[in-house]
Amino acid sequence: MEKFILTAETLNEAREFMVTLGVDKYRADQIYDWIYRKNVFEFNKMSNLPKDLIALLNEKTETVTIETVEKKVSKKEGTKKYLLELKDGHTVESVYLPFRERSAVCLSVSVGCPLGCAFCATGKYGFVRHLTVDEITGQFLLINRDVVNEKGKGISNIVIMGMGEPFLNYTNLIKALEILAEPWGAGISPHRITVSTSGILTGIEKFSKESKPYNLSISLHSPFDEKRKQLIPLNKKYSLRLLMEAVDNYIEKKGDTVTFQYLLIGGYNDTKTDAVELTRFLRGPKYKVNIIVYNKVADVPFAKPSEQSIDRFVFILSSSGIKVTRRKSMGEDIESGCGQLRLRYLKKN
Repeated sequence: MEKFILTAETLNEAREFMVTLGVDKYRADQIYDWIYRKNVFEFNKMSNLPKDLIALLNEKTETVTIETVEKKVSKKEGTKKYLLELKDGHTVESVYLPFRERSAVCLSVSVGCPLGCAFCATGKYGFVRHLTVDEITGQFLLINRDVVNEKGKGISNIVIMGMGEPFLNYTNLIKALEILAEPWGAGISPHRITVSTSGILTGIEKFSKESKPYNLSISLHSPFDEKRKQLIPLNKKYSLRLLMEAVDNYIEKKGDTVTFQYLLIGGYNDTKTDAVELTRFLRGPKYKVNIIVYNKVADVPFAKPSEQSIDRFVFILSSSGIKVTRRKSMGEDIESGCGQLRLRYLKKN
């Protein structure tokens, strides 16, 4: 079990905390160097801290604990999936994704999810609570240390696409990202941090005002309102028209490209009609499409599309001038889809 300390505070907040303890501010800088540069999370192991300060910090600081209940490693490409238990006994998932030139971690923001998307295992047991700032940063720190210990090189990218809708936990999410993006923190470039939303319009508006250039990703999955309602019930509240207005306003303010995630489901949204309509729907120069191939989830009545339908879908989009990529399927042999490992764990327990 890992204990994380001062991982919900910015460096300035930690410095101010030191002052309240009657300690020099620079001690916060030393502690953050241990946490974020050396992957050491316990005061007792920070060799340049005096023993009396260590005792004081152990007495005065709150800790968040995260325990790795299960870790599954893909034999195909080295993807790692972590089932993590929090202080209150609830569990969340995180995923490490290795690529040739970079590596990414997919983090969760909630225990469960209230949105009830038809294709996702996360919401099968409903919503429990949002994660705290240090539970979000703690996921990164735990996995980053695991990766550094094994490969000698840490994580370069962060994707907020795990359990939970990020914009429903907006305040904690943004503070966690600030800590992970700042040079005194994990030092991950904001250009390498992506937040994926199912389409919370108020969240998209807030996100457009953030000073850091994070990336925005939208879970689309259909250019038809009726089909999208079946997949993402949130679409009943925020129609595609309203969603696209919010996206265009975001692009106007930020000037950034927005990625639309499209989960290709066999016999449901992978037809020629779906593809042609999508080419009409996403004509903006600042749009791009990321095709994700659906993989079977227990108790979900959807099927994986055929290679023929995948190729046809991608061809129709690309030949129409749509910027489209097919995301490489990773971790199929370890149930890497969001919520699957936790769902199996909850059924057993």
